[in-house]
Amino acid sequence: MVQKQIGHNKGIWRSLIEFIVHILVGTIAFFLISGIAVLLDMWVSYLESTSVNPIIVKILTGFEYLLFGLDLLLAGIFLIRSMYKLVKNSWK
Repeated sequence: MVQKQIGHNKGIWRSLIEFIVHILVGTIAFFLISGIAVLLDMWVSYLESTSVNPIIVKILTGFEYLLFGLDLLLAGIFLIRSMYKLVKNSWK
């Protein structure tokens, strides 16, 4: 019985470490994609000031919001899946 309990504690620590690594990797990916959205916003602002066709500016602005929105959505899904896996592995 003691052997099983020790093995269970290793599983919890391993799950916790995997969760922390997933959160760190997810956070880095989130900020990289958000950084791309910010750079796109700066480029769109520049294009607006140079009197580029407004339709192109609106399309790029829409793409910028789509990119940022998808980034938020996928980061949330990633976080929920990582938490689910942590809880699932903790209860084994």
